[in-house]
Amino acid sequence: MRKKKVGIGILGIILILAVFFGYLSWRSEKDTPAAAVEEKEAKGEEKPFEGITLTILNHSSATPDGVFDKTCEAAEEKFGFDIEIESCSEDTIVKTRLATGQCPDLLVYNTGSLLYSLHPEEFFMDLTDAPFVENLDEDFIQAASVDGVLYGIPQSDNMGCGVFYRDRESPVWGLL
Repeated sequence: MRKKKVGIGILGIILILAVFFGYLSWRSEKDTPAAAVEEKEAKGEEKPFEGITLTILNHSSATPDGVFDKTCEAAEEKFGFDIEIESCSEDTIVKTRLATGQCPDLLVYNTGSLLYSLHPEEFFMDLTDAPFVENLDEDFIQAASVDGVLYGIPQSDNMGCGVFYRDRESPVWGLL
């Protein structure tokens, strides 16, 4: 009789544990990021920047192959941007486009003395007081600043290139 009660008790505990772990498994599947994305897509929720087109002039050859394109694709997917990328290897083309007002919303360019040669105070947004600046490396801030004004953000974690915003008329301004 005692063995029968112990056996029933063990079976009861096993049943309770099975139900408990089954619930945890079901819950963790439901709470995954993929499930959240699927749920939003099923509801037809709009992405935060749907319909905004950003144009980028990429003057940097320092970006590892495919990284820039993949980053833009991820931003398009997650936020709803349409991103148009134009490559440019000639510094004179960048300077001419800036001087004629034909530079796109974003410019990927080098920091330091090359940035200084573009006269950023005329063409780029002052990012000095932007909330994300506190997360930037102090050495990068110094390299991407001219006369104490920050004009760029890091493009990746292993180089001194930056992305520079053009002006307040750009759709980028509302994203900060």
